[in-house]
Amino acid sequence: MATAEARYSHEALVGVFRRAEVVPRYGHQLSQLHTILALVRAELGLALVPRAAETLKLDSVVPRPVTGVEGEPV
Repeated sequence: MATAEARYSHEALVGVFRRAEVVPRYGHQLSQLHTILALVRAELGLALVPRAAETLKLDSVVPRPVTGVEGEPV
């Protein structure tokens, strides 16, 4: 999860976790979307990224919508 470089997305995601009473364990905190998706592509985990990441269309990275969350998509 990115922090300073993507403050809006970070705050939105933290709010979702807080409302769901979930305390996530972060393996990495990254700011570059390409780096985040490269780690996913290398099968080193998963990532919650903005919907705009779908436009990058990386091989073997399958975007899935998050459902059951109140609010506007990011």
